[in-house]
Amino acid sequence: MWSLEKIIVRNILSFGEAEWVVRNNALTLVTGENQDNEGANSNGSGKSSLLEALTLGMLGTTYRDLTMAEVIRDGESKASVQVSLTNAMTSDKLEIHRQVSKSKSSTLDVVLNGENKRDRVTSPDEGNKYILELLGVTRDDIYNYYVVHQGNSHDFLTATDGEKKKIISRFANMDSVVQAESAAKERLGQATEQVRLGESRRMSAETAYNQARNILAREQQAVQHDIQPVVDGYLDQARLQDAYAAQCGVDIEAALARVADFLVEIETKKEEVKQQESKIPSDADIVHEMREANTTLTKEKQALDKINRDIGLFQRLVAGAVCCPQCFHHFVPQEGDEAAMDVAELQSLIKDAENAYKDKQRGIGLIEERLSTLNGNRRSIAAQHEALDHQKRQLKDMQVNYNGHQSHVMRLKDAQVAAIRQAESIRLRAENVRLEAMKERSFIAIEQDIENWDAEVKRLDHVLAADRQKRDFAATLHHHLGRAGFQHYLMRQVIEHLQLAINQQLQRFATDMAVEIKAFTAINKGKAMNDKIDVIVHRRGHTHSIDRLSGGEKNRLQLAAVIAVQHLLNMSAGDGKGLNLLVFDETFENLDESGQRELMRCLQGLSQTTVCISHALFQEIDPSSSHVLVVKRGGVSMIQRQ
Repeated sequence: MWSLEKIIVRNILSFGEAEWVVRNNALTLVTGENQDNEGANSNGSGKSSLLEALTLGMLGTTYRDLTMAEVIRDGESKASVQVSLTNAMTSDKLEIHRQVSKSKSSTLDVVLNGENKRDRVTSPDEGNKYILELLGVTRDDIYNYYVVHQGNSHDFLTATDGEKKKIISRFANMDSVVQAESAAKERLGQATEQVRLGESRRMSAETAYNQARNILAREQQAVQHDIQPVVDGYLDQARLQDAYAAQCGVDIEAALARVADFLVEIETKKEEVKQQESKIPSDADIVHEMREANTTLTKEKQALDKINRDIGLFQRLVAGAVCCPQCFHHFVPQEGDEAAMDVAELQSLIKDAENAYKDKQRGIGLIEERLSTLNGNRRSIAAQHEALDHQKRQLKDMQVNYNGHQSHVMRLKDAQVAAIRQAESIRLRAENVRLEAMKERSFIAIEQDIENWDAEVKRLDHVLAADRQKRDFAATLHHHLGRAGFQHYLMRQVIEHLQLAINQQLQRFATDMAVEIKAFTAINKGKAMNDKIDVIVHRRGHTHSIDRLSGGEKNRLQLAAVIAVQHLLNMSAGDGKGLNLLVFDETFENLDESGQRELMRCLQGLSQTTVCISHALFQEIDPSSSHVLVVKRGGVSMIQRQ
């Protein structure tokens, strides 16, 4: 639905240049202040000129049918107005640019979504038609149900029977109904004959389809009987491959279990080798100790040899001893001036040397015993290393076996995949043999015939269903309802909808009134005279005529009827069309202040874009509403606050 976004005017009536941004889905109160004539209050301020500019922009004329010379501000030769609208449902944007002149023809540009529609707007008249086509309403709709002022207040409830019927007939689309009923009557015979021919063609096509299927079944059975031995041979080979693949699967499971066992044994063996390796001591300390012991042994043996040489020397000296004839002491003579050595002293030295010799021998024996022990330890470590090497060789052999079993598993898997593929290939060959045999017997032609006949049957079913639907619809309209009955039926539906919409709006206005719309045909002397549409007001269990209501009650009824009719207009527009706008120009000025305030509260409750142009300024207007103040100063009107 289209919503008014903005109006820009230049030199329209008393306005110079002004821009009004409209607040949508809310109430806007437009008041005026004529500073050129304080006694006139808001009269002559130019507030109604905004409405004139709106209708001029949208329709090319003002609602008071002013001439272009009257529309253009005094002292100016031309004027322009731009009206911008948006459509929330279709996301379209519409701009209407209209320029009028006192001496030249008016110009009109219609811009839809940024594109100037010059191909549709070949003239202002064509442009006006295009605008109304986009909005989905007529010129009279806008003046009667979207822009309401004292001079054109159009009330459905108080209209004549003819005017009411005209409105209802429009919503009921009577012209289309008459054409549809007449066409249904004319096409009923054609549709019936078309259905008969369609059923005959469908039966023939279905018979041909069944015959082709029977021929195909017999031919296929014959071919199947001839080639079945060959196909069975291929299938037997495929089953052998399936069995081999299944056996490979069993062997794979067993091999995988053995691989898992090997893996456990390898991990166990690795742990044993690790523990055994950690228990073998290092022989570096033993080698070092043996080296030191051998060094010490060599030194001790050298010392032993020296002691042995000393003993031999002493013994030789003792052997060469002489006895002194005077003192009878034995001594060893020395050469030169050296003193002679006493034999007893030499014998004491020999004894000491022999004791030292024995001590050295015992020490050497201990060293040799230690060396023997160390050699034994080295042999033990070597034996442990040899045992460890044996364990590592076993571990390596186990790893080799593990890898061998894994390779065996891979070979089994490859063999299984090959067997499965071989079985698929054999089955494919069997199927190809069957297909080739079928082709040789020209089954393709028969199958194509079946496919063609099947498609033809389905197509005829679709056509026949559509033909039957057309026939049944035409028969229903013609036989059960008839022209007059159908028209009255649609009129009753519209009246019920309109009555419901008016009463729902009255409930929103918190009034205790409800209307009832009755349609009937007046009879005079047994003959139908004319259609009557009466409106009855119910209130507190009593019925009232509209002329018995107060001014405020009448205005609330009028407002509810205008909103209800506008709702039906927007609904009938369809395709996202319609107009979200309701303008009242001093429509309720005949009410007292209390009545005006009550109607203002009703307008505030509407969920649509509503503009009320009024002399009065209501201080307690809802904050959600907006207020536009038009001020005239020095002969020029301007929008001072919005």
